Amino acid sequence: MKLDAAPTVTPRLLDREQAAAYLASSVDTVDRAIQAGQLPIVRLPVARSRKSGRGVPGVGRRILIDVQDLDRLIVGAKERRA
Repeated sequence: MKLDAAPTVTPRLLDREQAAAYLASSVDTVDRAIQAGQLPIVRLPVARSRKSGRGVPGVGRRILIDVQDLDRLIVGAKERRA
């Protein structure tokens, strides 16, 4: 019996450090792009406690960046030389 390897999942959302690695830049560069409005962020909803069913309504504190937005940033930053 041959076991199939588990499928590899490529994450769509990256944290700031992963986004910096994806862009081959620093976290400071990612932060500046966010602050300048060039790079939107994603904040996922806060999960509710399983035990009490309670949770603080709103969004999580963790800043995530969509890979598709990183790709758009890259495309927009391309320079063409004549």
